[in-house]
Amino acid sequence: MGYIALLKKRELEKERLRGEALKEAERLSALLQREFKYETLYLIGSVVEGKGFTRHSDIDFVVRGLNETLFFKLFAFLLKNSIFNIDLKPWEGLDEVSRIRVEREGRVLS
Repeated sequence: MGYIALLKKRELEKERLRGEALKEAERLSALLQREFKYETLYLIGSVVEGKGFTRHSDIDFVVRGLNETLFFKLFAFLLKNSIFNIDLKPWEGLDEVSRIRVEREGRVLS
């Protein structure tokens, strides 16, 4: 297999994994809606951006309006119910620049 063909194969694999991660994020969002009360769940990072997602990447979420006492319970729920690594940030813990970026570049799931 030539170098160009190998690069194309790797890019196709990254895109396939990204597609799986998108489906997983949507599935997790549906589960969370049934289990927790929060205002908004955002999907951010390489899954949304469409570049650089690999088998070592994680699914990045930001949750807004969740009772802070439930943050680690929700995070554990995500980790338990996903085949992907998960990163979760509370909206309320973000600085203003990060909040603007999440609203501009993130994808609202629920």
